[in-house]
Amino acid sequence: MQEELDIIIADGILRVSSSGPFNLHNAKTFFQEVIQRAREEGVHNILIDVCGINTEVTTMERFGFGSYVAELSAQAFKVAFVCREDQVWSDRFMENVSVNRGSDVRVFTTLAEAMDWLAE
Repeated sequence: MQEELDIIIADGILRVSSSGPFNLHNAKTFFQEVIQRAREEGVHNILIDVCGINTEVTTMERFGFGSYVAELSAQAFKVAFVCREDQVWSDRFMENVSVNRGSDVRVFTTLAEAMDWLAE
């Protein structure tokens, strides 16, 4: 995931995108920076576009990242990830890992669906 954050805050939603190869350590750092920025801005809805990730993410990486997302965001943030269809497993494993640990996280394949969910 990229090291620079391109963050836009509009209509109460912090929007950020990431691209490049996936690395679990970098992904955790990236997410930590996103959460920190959301806290600073007083924003509770986060949209993360990861359509630009260009490497396969393993089961263990999905588990590790999903656990970390829950650890940092549980009960404080609503987080929508937007992925390409080929990036999402049918069981939405990373989403399930996060939700099972108390986080309000969803994975979407369209920006419109993610925005609608965040607006609820």
